[in-house]
Order: sequence, then structure tokens, then C-alpha cells
Amino acid sequence: MFVGTGISNTFTLIELLAELERRKAKPATLLLIDKDPDFFKGVPYGDRSGDAGLIISKLADFLPAAHLQPFAEWLEHNRDQAFDRFFALGGEGVETWRNAYWRDVEAGEIGELYLPRYVLGQYFEHIARRAIERAHERNVAVCETLVGEVVGLDPVDHGFTVALRDRDGRENEVRADRVILGLGSAPSKRILGSRPLAVSPGCAVIEDPFDPGIADMLERIRGAARQADGAPGRVLIVGSNAGALDVIFNLMNDRTIAAAIGRIDVLSTSGKLPELFHPQPAGFRPGFVGRALKELGTHESIVADDILDAVRQDIESARRDGFTMTDTFGDISVGFNSLLDRLSPDEKLRVARDTGPRIGALQRKVGQDYWGVVDSLIRDGRLVVTRGRFPADAGHGEDLRAIVNCAGSGPLTDEAAPPLIRQLIERGWVRPTGSGLGMQVNDDLETEAAGLYVIGPMLTGNVVHGDPAWNLEHCGRIAMFARRLAAHLAERAVAELTT
Repeated sequence: MFVGTGISNTFTLIELLAELERRKAKPATLLLIDKDPDFFKGVPYGDRSGDAGLIISKLADFLPAAHLQPFAEWLEHNRDQAFDRFFALGGEGVETWRNAYWRDVEAGEIGELYLPRYVLGQYFEHIARRAIERAHERNVAVCETLVGEVVGLDPVDHGFTVALRDRDGRENEVRADRVILGLGSAPSKRILGSRPLAVSPGCAVIEDPFDPGIADMLERIRGAARQADGAPGRVLIVGSNAGALDVIFNLMNDRTIAAAIGRIDVLSTSGKLPELFHPQPAGFRPGFVGRALKELGTHESIVADDILDAVRQDIESARRDGFTMTDTFGDISVGFNSLLDRLSPDEKLRVARDTGPRIGALQRKVGQDYWGVVDSLIRDGRLVVTRGRFPADAGHGEDLRAIVNCAGSGPLTDEAAPPLIRQLIERGWVRPTGSGLGMQVNDDLETEAAGLYVIGPMLTGNVVHGDPAWNLEHCGRIAMFARRLAAHLAERAVAELTT
């Protein structure tokens, strides 16, 4: 049973079906459950993220290498249909993108582009359904999809009893031999409360811009702007991560909101947005050299904090010398990763739980499409980024039209966690990682409960086969872990189905 059908479980499903066919296993029955009917996309690549959001890395860095050519071929045959929703939105951001890149899309030169995310979601759904059809035709497996939420799970002999709740609130139980949890990122921090500031009654307080979705967020902010009778107001965004960039781009692409909002305030503990990452021409070789990381490589022994300190030193010296994120990102990433094998198991665990995410925060990058909107707003005095904490440093709220929470994920023990996660932790079948953002697993990605597996962002904070795991929202890393899990599941299935 697959719980959740975002790209982590989607990639695992595709790999598993291929493995079962290759191993000539007896036919299997696979149940795929998601509380949203937008199967095989998850939140980032489905309807909940809206039609304007772009991938945060260029396509060549985003997709695993094995998928670049198949995606290009799929897009060539589905180009106009794939982009219909994006262009139908209109808006300044969409039109700017279209004028800048549509000729490249028509020419098939897409590797350097930051494409609309939902287009990738359409591709993920295409390859998943094609794999399911092939498995059915070749009598490898029968795959069933069910819209509903898993609200409970109890281990029984050689499997689990799984409690389900459908969209109408009806509950029933099913039996599963194995369960793969692909639940996405840890739940968002709930920080806003009912009325965190003295705001006007019409202010839209949005705890999660992706729940129920970006379209709902935009409609609520339009409503707040209409109630203000034309007086310019502010939007406060709490957090400065990729989600905040999504929100800013969507707000400014909506002509009604863009005209009604005089200023956007971003409040975060870093006080910084991701840095601009320029397109890199063929043969690009930056003049930057990560001296601190290179020098650290000559040390006899190192710990995780040594690597973090060296990364900080190299980034600070690079900025002083005029080098940008474009110049430093590659060398620092290579230098950092080359040192990981030098660490002890305990220090690798520190990287997975703490040091890795902190280094990632120092290397946050964004493409020209999002940055162009941000830079224009900053130059016009319409975007102010402040370092501080909410609500202490949020200032007054009387002119706010909306407050949007983009503060990121909270611990799995947070009260906002879904019922299933709370139950698993309370009963001891799952233990949170040291960061609190993931679930502890062994090298087979199996939890404390035999037959219960984890894939995707909730692997963060683990060391798997000697590799620290964090940033499991990266498509390439997701694909790597999906292959490993699929091979293990197929091996177990073949052993059981042939006995």
C-alpha cells in the first residue's frame, strides 16, 4: 500500500513495477491512497500549487538525468496542451516568461529553463499511468487508486490493518502486507493563530498558502483588497523560503492584487531571500576557489562543524571578492560533499540532522524569473525584507490585507501533524529523527514497525547506507532513494510470492 502519491511514491511505484516485471514475480496487488484526487503529483506539482509556480532549479538540474530526454520527447508532443493553463492565467509574470522563453520551448532547448511546475506534474502522471497500464497488460500487478485519508494503522501478523476515511467521512479498514509512507514534507508550522496582530476584520490570515491551494489564497486576498475600497495596503509574508517566492510571484502576477498592494513585507529569522542564480553558458568556469574547504581536506580528522565553518568562510570571502551565487554554488557543493565520507557515523548523523540543512540555507538560490519580480519590487520600494521573529517584530497590522505563513515545516510532534503521524509516534512504531522533521529508518528505509517504510522528505535526518539524508525535496535524491526502496520491496515480494 502506498500512502500518498507525490513524486516520492510515484517514482517508487514506477521503479517497483519495473523490478517486478524484470524478476518475473507473481502478480501483485498495489493500493495507492491519497486524500487529494490529483494523483502522482503531490502538492508542489499539482493543482494546489496553482498554475503560475515555477520549478526552483533549472530543468537540467531538477530532473534526474534518465528523465531529461523522455520528458523532452513528451513535451514536444504535448507542448501546446501542457502550457494552456499557464498562458490562460495572463499576468505580467506569465507574459514576461512567454516572451522570453517560448521560442526556446518550441525549439526543444529547455534544459536551462525554469518551467511551470504543474507541467512537470502532468509528466509525472503520464509516466505513472503508463507504467500502471504496462504492468496490467503484462500481468505484473493490478494497481488501484483510492481518494481518502489513512487515519490509523495497526500491525498484525505479516502486515497491517489500515483505517481509512473517505471524502464523505465514512471509515473502513483494509489489510496491507506492507505500507510505504510518502507523506511529503513535515507539516507546516502553525504560527499565526486566529488574530496574531491588531488587523482589520477583512485581513486574510492564511496559515498555509498551499492548503487548500494557491488559487484559494489569491481569491481571499482579492476579497480583502476589495473590502479596502481601493486604499493601498500591505501583505506580510512570514518566512523567506521558496514558498515565499512562490507567493510573491503569484501575487504580482494577479493584476487585481498587484494594483491593490502597495507593499509586501517579508519577515524571517535570516532576513534574506534566496540569491539570484544566473544561467550558465556551456563551458562556464568560475574564477572562485573554495580555499577553506580545500584546506580542510588536508586535515587528518574533521567534524561536521568544521565543514560548516569552512563553507561560511568561503561564501563570505567570495562575496567580498565580488563572486556571486552563480560562481560559488558548484565548487562549494562539490567541496562539501567530497568531505562527507571523512566523517564518523556520529558526525554524519549531525550532518543529516543539522549541519546539512544549515549549509543548504547558506546556498539558497533562485532563477531569473522569480528574482526579476523580487528585484523590481525592491527597487520600487514595494518589497521590504526584515530579519526578525513573528509576531514580536511584525509591527502594526492595521493596513494589512493579508498575512501569509511561509515559515516552513514544524516538528512531527506538532499539533498540526496529521492523525496518522501522531498515532504512529504515540504507539512507538515511528520515532522522529533528531531534527524532528523526519522518521527514523534503517538502511532499507524501514521504521520500527516491520513492513512500514518511509520515502521522500520525511527521510531527512537519517543516515542511509552511510549517506546523510536531507533536502529530500530534490528530485534527483528522491529518484535515488526510490530505486533503492523499489529493489528491496521487489526482492521481498518475489521471495514471498514464489514460496
